Amino acid sequence: MTIRWKPRTLLILSATVAYWIVMCVGTHVPHVPGGGGQPGGNTDKLYHFGAFLCLAILVCFCVRCFGPLRRWHYVGVVGAIAIYGVIDELTQRLVINRTADPLDWLADVSGATLGAAIFAMFSQRTSHGATG
Repeated sequence: MTIRWKPRTLLILSATVAYWIVMCVGTHVPHVPGGGGQPGGNTDKLYHFGAFLCLAILVCFCVRCFGPLRRWHYVGVVGAIAIYGVIDELTQRLVINRTADPLDWLADVSGATLGAAIFAMFSQRTSHGATG
């Protein structure tokens, strides 16, 4: 069986993969003490929250390319991103001057959860709006 990919599907998948790669690389750049460019404190948590919120929305778009989303899809998206967040935090310990922070992971999961909820809310609104 041959799968025919729609250009829109390829664009969404490519954008999501590119975003995820940029996120991964960005979290594994060595931190230079006093160098300025690395966020810290509460601002860092906001960056984590926002980045994972966007990632969840993109992954939901990817999943929707293959059919309508059910509740378990959203749980799967948040669960997969939560697992990625743990791996991301733990592998940062392998980078010079980087540490794993459980609060970063909490911000990651919170952002992913809100991102999936926002996607679900707007998907439900547009599907009800189209039939009503």
